[in-house]
Amino acid sequence: MSLAVHAAEHLQTVGRGGTVVVVDTNFQQADVARYLNLESPTILDLLRESGTLSAQTVRNHLAHVPDIGLYALLGPPDVVNADPALINSALYRRILAVLRTAFDFVFVDTPVAELYHTTFTDLVLPEADAILVPVEPNRVTLEAARSWLRAITLPQHSRGGGVAPEKLSLILNRARADVGCGPEDVMDLLPGWRFVGLIPDDREWTRAANDRRLGALRAAPELAATLREILRVVTADPVFETAPPPADGQDGRLRRLLGLGSR
Repeated sequence: MSLAVHAAEHLQTVGRGGTVVVVDTNFQQADVARYLNLESPTILDLLRESGTLSAQTVRNHLAHVPDIGLYALLGPPDVVNADPALINSALYRRILAVLRTAFDFVFVDTPVAELYHTTFTDLVLPEADAILVPVEPNRVTLEAARSWLRAITLPQHSRGGGVAPEKLSLILNRARADVGCGPEDVMDLLPGWRFVGLIPDDREWTRAANDRRLGALRAAPELAATLREILRVVTADPVFETAPPPADGQDGRLRRLLGLGSR
């Protein structure tokens, strides 16, 4: 969500507003609406439309954050309406095919990664151009992430696999320097995978999420540069080019992000 918000905000400032949409495929929880303090329209409203899906039909059923030019396809309003017989990977595939023609960047918020979850096997893994995997400084969950990454990149089989490793990028999220599992430890536990950024544990972000005002949160300069660098790597779009690194280099930026100061 932070990446989608930052991308929309940045693109709006450079004259490419309205080109970012985030799709909530975690429809059993549908947190995107809560983070952005939006209620409607939702995917249920789109389902009630008769006829074929078109770019205009889908646009008419997207929620909008006009201040930053971000669009969102919200999930159902509650779990009772999250019926997988109606809302499923097949429906999202049809919607994503339309959104690709109408937006430059389509962010897909997913459920928790599970090897045989149909949202992954039938939608995310085969359809995504790039897959961002957030990991946290927690050794137990890092072991689970390592197992999942290994499994999805195994040779193709009847229930999945075959994802090209270069399609995957890892982000160390909620990083801290005082929990016995710093950035170096995380990378040691997940060797061979491409890390594209470090996002520190941030009280202001937590407040914004709790207040449902993530769409209004503006990243501090160091974090904004990190978000843009992540976007540049995974999209290869020069619009996200960042300023030259500071004199103390990437290591200095990481230390400042973690609140350690410079050496």
